[in-house]
Amino acid sequence: MLASLHITSAMKTAATDTIEACADLLPFHLLVEKLTHCAAMHLVTLPDSHPLVMHVQKAAGRYVKRQGHRYMRS
Repeated sequence: MLASLHITSAMKTAATDTIEACADLLPFHLLVEKLTHCAAMHLVTLPDSHPLVMHVQKAAGRYVKRQGHRYMRS
């Protein structure tokens, strides 16, 4: 919240949602999700000769239970 005010030099009375939308800033939970997705895509597209490929394939074979997001309603 304060970061968006400092980035945009907006007044404290301005609506934070509006400031973030105008500055094209993602909410933190979406930013983390975007970065983890990007990192996963980088790992998945490694060439077969890369030393990490074996570890990525082993991790991909495991079942990862995803709990419901706290912002999503079931």
